[in-house]
Amino acid sequence: MTLVLCAEINVVLVDRLHPRALLTLFTDNAELTSADRRIYTKRAKAERVKGFQRVTVRFGDRDDKTTTRV
Repeated sequence: MTLVLCAEINVVLVDRLHPRALLTLFTDNAELTSADRRIYTKRAKAERVKGFQRVTVRFGDRDDKTTTRV
């Protein structure tokens, strides 16, 4: 249990995945932090199967229209 907890903490610290919004798992109407945006972008990149595929990630916030090409 301790080993798994340490591995998870290392990933969070190395990828700077903190602070995260608490409500993003339960609702679509939550304000995303920069860490939330990074993890969702990385998750989309991980789903890419072929090298020629292009994935575009957009966050439709009220204030910020950020587009990330992966």
